[in-house]
Amino acid sequence: MSWDTARFHLLNMTEKEVDMDSVCKPVKPGHVLIPDRRPFESLAGLCKRLGGLASTVTSEDMQRRLSEVIMRTESCAVPWSK
Repeated sequence: MSWDTARFHLLNMTEKEVDMDSVCKPVKPGHVLIPDRRPFESLAGLCKRLGGLASTVTSEDMQRRLSEVIMRTESCAVPWSK
């Protein structure tokens, strides 16, 4: 299907032209946990493909924030986090 040549029949809707930048905004998810162990080079490659960077703890505040993310992530749950 080509979006440029396809014909659509709208029912109970109005057609409106909008700027795609106002509709399709890129998502900035923040920290994304990868639920497996990987060598650093593999992790860095994955992060690059996802358009991000591997997190490196540089302060106590960052350690606290990352720990909170891990504690809220079900796939990372361990007995001591409950």
